[in-house]
Amino acid sequence: MQEINAWLQNGLDYKTGAALYIKYGNNTFLKRLLEADPTPYTTEKLEAELRKMAPELNVIADKPKLEIKQHAPAPSEQVEPVKTPDQCKSNTEDLKRYLQIKEDQKTLYRQLERNMTELDMSKNEPFLLLTAKNILSLHGKIRDRYKLIDYFDLNGEFPDLKAKIQRTPAEEIQLLRVSIYKAKIRLQSPGCRDIEQTKKLITESQNRIIALGGKIKS
Repeated sequence: MQEINAWLQNGLDYKTGAALYIKYGNNTFLKRLLEADPTPYTTEKLEAELRKMAPELNVIADKPKLEIKQHAPAPSEQVEPVKTPDQCKSNTEDLKRYLQIKEDQKTLYRQLERNMTELDMSKNEPFLLLTAKNILSLHGKIRDRYKLIDYFDLNGEFPDLKAKIQRTPAEEIQLLRVSIYKAKIRLQSPGCRDIEQTKKLITESQNRIIALGGKIKS
């Protein structure tokens, strides 16, 4: 394992370390996680696993830990605009949301670590499959939250999701018609479980189309 020893002694580059574990490691699911973008969990886990695979190496205790490089924006002098009361309220709500996301991340990491431990210890195939699915789901949630955290760190607020999904009346009418079409297909299926709810959805969608100035197609 001279390649691993060399990695531990020189640089601790994430991509190189991930490639080494994918080449020599045994945990298939960890390999899949390492193929994605690095997170604090996968970074720490990668170093720990590679150290286990190179026990003969006498690693110095104060060896720098593997870090994920962050690209900070270039500093610039800007005059901060005066914020309205609504903007101040929005920023306060975003800050609360930011702190909550950070707390949620800690919980997700604990769940991920527990699932990884169970994956290593169990030999029951159905349980292993379920645990693997949980790991991939947790990893996806963690990655999505880090995107929000990074956005907030750079911009001081969260992206305006409402602005992104705003549609024209014609676009909304088209989506409603698709929804009605799919609902009618479900009603014709013998396996339709919630007939009343599906009929209600059709009626509400038709009423919304009329309110938007559209016509109901038979």
